[in-house]
Amino acid sequence: MKFIHTGDIHWGMTPDADKPWGSERAQAIKDTFKKIIAQAGKMQADCLFISGDLFHRQPLVRDLKEVNYLFSTLKKTKVVFIIGNHDYLKVDSYYLDFPWSENVT
Repeated sequence: MKFIHTGDIHWGMTPDADKPWGSERAQAIKDTFKKIIAQAGKMQADCLFISGDLFHRQPLVRDLKEVNYLFSTLKKTKVVFIIGNHDYLKVDSYYLDFPWSENVT
C-alpha cells in the first residue's frame, strides 16, 4: 500500500497578513497543497490521509469547491480527511451538505 499522510494545511490562512508578502505566503500554502495532490497522483497512492486542519477556519463553499476539484483529479487515490480544531464541524457547517467527489471520505 502506498499512501501520503499530512495535516495542518490551513488552507485560507494568510501568514503575516500585515506584511507586504502576506498574500504570497497565503498562495504558498495553496501551491504546496497542490504539490501534495500532484505527488499523490504521480505515485498513484492508494490513500491520501489528512489529519486535521485542512482549512484554517470554517471553510466557505468556494474553498470546498476548490479543494474538492483537486481531490477529484486523483483517479486512483482515496482521500480520507478529518476536521480539526480550526475547521471543526458545527451545526451550520458547509461540510454537512457539500457534494464531495466520490473518492473523498
